[in-house]
Amino acid sequence: MTLTSNLTNPRRLRALAETCLVNSPPEDSFDRYTRLCSSLLGVPVAAAVLVEADKLYFKSRYFLGKVPLMGLSGPVTQSFCQNVVIDEKAFVVEDCRENERTRDSLAVTQLHIRAYAGLPLRNPEGEILGSFCAVDFQPRAWTERDLRQLEDLRNGVESEIALRLQVYRLDQTGSVLRRHLRATQQLFRNLDHEVRTPLNAILNLSLAARELPLSPEATDLIASIHQGSSQLTKVLEGVLDLAALEAGQVLSSNQPTNLPDLLESHLAIVEALGRDAPMITIEQEPDMPDWVNVDGTRLSQLLAILTQYHLGRCQRKGALALHAGWPEAELLEIRLSCDGYQLAPEEIALLFASGVSDGQDGLSLTVVNALVELLYARLWGQSDEHGVHFYIRLPVGPAVPPAPIPPPDFRTLRLLAIDDDPTNLRVLEFLSEKLGHSLQTAGSGPEGLDLLDQHSFDILLLDLRMPGMDGFEVSQEIRRRGLRLPILAITADVSEASRQKALSAGMNGFMSKPIKKTELASLLSNLAPVRG
Repeated sequence: MTLTSNLTNPRRLRALAETCLVNSPPEDSFDRYTRLCSSLLGVPVAAAVLVEADKLYFKSRYFLGKVPLMGLSGPVTQSFCQNVVIDEKAFVVEDCRENERTRDSLAVTQLHIRAYAGLPLRNPEGEILGSFCAVDFQPRAWTERDLRQLEDLRNGVESEIALRLQVYRLDQTGSVLRRHLRATQQLFRNLDHEVRTPLNAILNLSLAARELPLSPEATDLIASIHQGSSQLTKVLEGVLDLAALEAGQVLSSNQPTNLPDLLESHLAIVEALGRDAPMITIEQEPDMPDWVNVDGTRLSQLLAILTQYHLGRCQRKGALALHAGWPEAELLEIRLSCDGYQLAPEEIALLFASGVSDGQDGLSLTVVNALVELLYARLWGQSDEHGVHFYIRLPVGPAVPPAPIPPPDFRTLRLLAIDDDPTNLRVLEFLSEKLGHSLQTAGSGPEGLDLLDQHSFDILLLDLRMPGMDGFEVSQEIRRRGLRLPILAITADVSEASRQKALSAGMNGFMSKPIKKTELASLLSNLAPVRG
């Protein structure tokens, strides 16, 4: 076996580098083993040595008195520890002057080392990192007891190295997961932006088409297009919300919620699955309040996930039942049952305890736990001859229905819209006309600024992402000119960071696509300047 084959083995060197111990500062967790080695074996020198391709490094070194010894690192060719790495086993010499591999070493001729016993230091995978050794300045017959004690101490050093590697690898895994999470979040943000823009056109222009003189068949087709795009919008928002939940970026917000409406909404979820969707019945116990104080969005998401699990397991052959009860004052219990399959008790325990899923139909326990925690709820499951039942119990209180929203101000406003997408401008033209406002459009930031120089407007509708001069720069330029024109951001970028950036750039409101006519009317009414 040649020196190069082990000392320069790339796999071994990668394992050594992974420990991050080479050139690291002294640490008592390693020094205590060399001190103990010197004391137990009665040797003047003990060391934990890491061996690189061409040099060695003393991670720990202990010697009695002021014995001259090489520095913290040195050439590997002058070290006996190289033989431990080359041989991949213990290297023990009673008198170094008589051993052909050591007698000409500077450690013998200049440092006067006479006896050496070194054992391999390995990582958990068995790669040799260096040597744990004892050194004497007198010839020494190493006993079996000496070597056993040396082995025990070496094992302690290896345990310390294994612990360091575990911490390092966990940190590296965490870094990879964090990078993956950031990449996933960016993917969802990009998907969100790219899908919202065409959905905005489909939703609103299908509404416009329904007002045209069309045949009954064409009217029905357009109504189906509008209904489908509305459902797709809800799915998109749900997916993005669940992604944020999985990342721990969602907070709960209890609001007055109409409980019968929330429960009935699950009819639409099941019906949207098509003609082979199972039948679902909804039952609410009498004397329950219609309005409760709860985070309706999170409760709906939790019910949707559990419903989807039922449907996947029963292969859409069973019937679903949703029951809401009021077992105690201000305590809501919802039971979601499916009679199309059964689970053994250990399967239910495994499902909720560790998140083990059975293929594509498994529960996303990370999301489920996040929702349960946000709702301050308790979730459990049961199975009997009637099927599988999921129970959700959570604290709620009766709520006062929200006051009716006052009708918006329907006076005519002079609007300017800046957007690089002609379809988005066409949607704004349609909605503005329906709301009774006049609208001029510009396809870029500079074009819009020119129109502001030539005409007077009540409100600016501004897209954020545009080539060249984006919406943030347009808003900043308007404020730099001293114009106090209200600016409403209308964008497919719905991130909180963009919202805050828009407000910092001088905008007054923020609206996400797809645009809803009622929401636009309300925002315009709130932003409209008072006219004398």
